[in-house]
Amino acid sequence: MDKLIISYHDSCLYKSDIEILNSETEWLNDRIISFYLDYLQHEIYESKEILFLGSEVTQAIKMMGNPEEINAVILDPLNVKEKNFLIFPINDNSKDQVGGSHWSLLVYSKSDNTFYHFDSSGSSNYYVCSKLAKIIKSCLKLSNEKIVQVECLQQNNSYDCGIYVLCHADSVCKAIMKSNTLKDIKKISYKTVLSKRSELLEIIKSIEDTK
Repeated sequence: MDKLIISYHDSCLYKSDIEILNSETEWLNDRIISFYLDYLQHEIYESKEILFLGSEVTQAIKMMGNPEEINAVILDPLNVKEKNFLIFPINDNSKDQVGGSHWSLLVYSKSDNTFYHFDSSGSSNYYVCSKLAKIIKSCLKLSNEKIVQVECLQQNNSYDCGIYVLCHADSVCKAIMKSNTLKDIKKISYKTVLSKRSELLEIIKSIEDTK
């Protein structure tokens, strides 16, 4: 039986998730990614301007497709239309479940009506990203779904895409808090990527210690 380690807001992490983080070569799963975005939302960036949507929520939006249903079930309860920045972790799984083989990050900026796509493997997830952008455009009645493929640090292995997504999420939020724009966002560093698993384990331990 997979032991529950922590329950945090809308996220739960299990022993198997900790084992993934303790490995240097394991691909991050949806639970870990959603947990970290949950952590950023509640502990680091409580700004009402930013909304992090977990991997399960992003996948549900992709699969539901119908704008009226998505608004009623997902977006309206989250007050999405009142937010200036929406942050989506994207995977390339097209089936009715979270999974796939590659993660990237999509950010919508209301101020310039633009989607910014951060992909650590070229444009691997561009098709999935554009599909989601079109859905969000319909839901929010946007004039277009302009997508900027951001030049960003590229992974040099086949398993760290999820780590890059979390590092890019950090970078995005720092840029938003500093200048309220993503136009001049700085690239993340390899040092940041290499230290992310340890940072996640420390965060989980600190939360576990408070329970």
